[in-house]
Amino acid sequence: MATRTERGGRRARGARLARLFPSLVAGVVLGLLGIWLTLRSPAGVIRNGPWQTDLATGSTAAGPVTRARIAVAGLLALSNTEAIYFFAGNDDEGRPLDAACDYRVEGRDPESAWWSITLYDEAGYLPANEAQRYSVSRTTVGRGANGAFSVRVAPRGSGADWLPSPAAGHFNLALRCYEPSTALRANPGTVALPRIVRETCR
Repeated sequence: MATRTERGGRRARGARLARLFPSLVAGVVLGLLGIWLTLRSPAGVIRNGPWQTDLATGSTAAGPVTRARIAVAGLLALSNTEAIYFFAGNDDEGRPLDAACDYRVEGRDPESAWWSITLYDEAGYLPANEAQRYSVSRTTVGRGANGAFSVRVAPRGSGADWLPSPAAGHFNLALRCYEPSTALRANPGTVALPRIVRETCR
């Protein structure tokens, strides 16, 4: 049977642990948050309007943070001599891409042999849609008289220039430029890329 002194010691240790527990929990939460923010942070990211890229993606120069970010995103990346990947979660005005709004993605061909724009939901998946359309590309979009294209991003539409957005929530666009030109590789932050213009919202 424990003595009064032993019982008192156990109670004192229990009280100290109870006082330390909130600090321990806060430390773990802050540590995990720090890791998450590091993986999502824009360090090494090059911005061009609403688009952003990291030229270290897919290369041996990619550091542990970039590699971890690629693993989180589930991206099987080629080196930037073969492809450059741009991502956008906002429109040209910096507002998050919202399924409650319709958008127009317009511009001219990025300087590459081939390109595509794919839509992902906020969880990083291709959103289900009746048309089973998930992307548009250099060879599928229509052209104006000046060679420019305009793609409508909205829940409802038709034709080759429509990219269905999810029914709710936010979403992201991925622009993949394959066999990018020397100019695109050298100046990804200043070359002309498609605009993302918000139109009507419901």
